[in-house]
Amino acid sequence: MKVSITSIELKSPLSFFKLSFLALHIANQLKISPYIEFKKKGFWTKHYAMTLWRNEGDMRRFFHSEAHLEVIKKSESIAKEIKIITIEVDRLPHWKEACILLKNKGEVYRSNPFQKKFISSSIYKSDHVKTELLKLYNKKQKSLKIPTEDIYVDTFAGRTHILASGDVHNPPVVILHGINAGAPISLEAIQGISKNFRIYALDTIGQTTKSAETRLSAKNDDYGKWLEEVLICLKIENACFVGISYGAFLLQKLIQFAPERINKVILVVPAGIVNGDFLNSMSKLTFPLLKFLVTKTEKSLVQFMDAFYMTKKEDDILFQKNILLGTKMDYRRPPLLKKENLIHFNSPTFIMAADMDVFFPGHKVLGRSIELFNNLKDYHVLKKTKHIPDESIYSEIENKIIDWLNY
Repeated sequence: MKVSITSIELKSPLSFFKLSFLALHIANQLKISPYIEFKKKGFWTKHYAMTLWRNEGDMRRFFHSEAHLEVIKKSESIAKEIKIITIEVDRLPHWKEACILLKNKGEVYRSNPFQKKFISSSIYKSDHVKTELLKLYNKKQKSLKIPTEDIYVDTFAGRTHILASGDVHNPPVVILHGINAGAPISLEAIQGISKNFRIYALDTIGQTTKSAETRLSAKNDDYGKWLEEVLICLKIENACFVGISYGAFLLQKLIQFAPERINKVILVVPAGIVNGDFLNSMSKLTFPLLKFLVTKTEKSLVQFMDAFYMTKKEDDILFQKNILLGTKMDYRRPPLLKKENLIHFNSPTFIMAADMDVFFPGHKVLGRSIELFNNLKDYHVLKKTKHIPDESIYSEIENKIIDWLNY
């Protein structure tokens, strides 16, 4: 079980009346939340509260509820300091013990205590590059054969953009795109899903999309927290998920952080399960990339792209050129998923891999997936296909994913 302990130091004793009003809203929110026990005390300018929760998921959902976030936001005007700590125990501690924990280990916040502060610098080297990539994004979105709705939500790491399509009453499917690809590209091959599902294609934060440019750590729970907060903002309790390439790695973060949010998971040419062969990667990726970064010629760029594109259109080449030369590329390799990361994950899992994938070779992906996932229900190998498939097999990809969604 989890206990959250909070202290608020008021700017003035006169602020007590406003604090009492805000506390009434918190109490009303608690009444409809699955907490086990709640205590509060306070005098003059110092006030405390602690709550016992059955699990971290219940606690997080309360923290991120609209009512609670609104109260915390309003408390900024009256609070000199807010401290919070969460601990894993099976009972509420005594007040003396709680105060010592807050003093020694409590995190100090002078703003929203559930919102981490990030310093976000631009991932683009120039405004021109950002404009060019945005043009390609919009062009791809307009080329989709399904109507899309632009949705923006505010998260702890910044504003997040989502492309939505399909009847709002249909079951939700959340789609996570490959690195820097953006939501429109993730929808291109699987647009037919929107006939029977409400799809939400997320623009990953910190990449060349319409979301904030904040880059999160790939080593901790930040991406998992971000994804859950997006779900809360969209009022999605749980959903089916499709993670493509790097998006599959981000989905693994949600699997570890909030597995109860996932009804079903489909990982397509997934990152975070295996790495490519070292020598093969050096000869087909690293050396051609270095050659392009030095020569900056289209010929050397196309040679680099040959390793992972089946066919290359003019817009593909322009996209890669702007990404490689005009952005501050994040070359961090995603850490690989471990068996112990999946202890609490029991949802049906499906894997789609490509037999000619230089990044994540199909046979290696399937072999390790069988070792990792006790709940692996099915897998599919795209034959004679590299990491980025040709349009000729879009129907194969879409039909298989629809089959799995209906499984």
